Amino acid sequence: HRSIYTCPLSQQWKAWMSGDGKWMSQSDFGEWLEANIKDLANPDGAGTPAPAALLQVARNLRVHAKTEFEQKINPSTGEGSFVYKKDNEIQGSTTVPSNFELAIPVFEAGEFYRIPVRLRYKVETPEGGGKAGAKFRYEMETPQVIVRHAFDSVRKKAAEGTGLPILAGSPES
Repeated sequence: HRSIYTCPLSQQWKAWMSGDGKWMSQSDFGEWLEANIKDLANPDGAGTPAPAALLQVARNLRVHAKTEFEQKINPSTGEGSFVYKKDNEIQGSTTVPSNFELAIPVFEAGEFYRIPVRLRYKVETPEGGGKAGAKFRYEMETPQVIVRHAFDSVRKKAAEGTGLPILAGSPES
């Protein structure tokens, strides 16, 4: 006899992996966090922000961008030089955290994992001027290692529950 279980990924895992490493506008990131705030881990004293504090940053960050562009041309030779300078300053006392943690299952009905996530932001000024805006992205740390650990945990529980050896992979043809 043979039994096969494919360990379906949880909806939370799929959702967070779908946005991993992708830049989002400040408003999109704020909406994303608000819709998924239940997945954010509460701080454990290791410097990670509370979910509400992270949401506050995404909603209220105000950045002043100042751009200077200077062009110099020598009329006799046609040679030129360009100087481009961009300064960004965060207004108020908002501190953008460098990381946060998730508390989500990898597999459906599986155990929850605390997953460290790096948070990055940048300020972009539209071509031709206009209002500068912040963009955010997050990067889950070592997702492959976390999936492997979760899979090994499922295998161990199945072996303990059945008393049978658990094999991973595909049978030979």
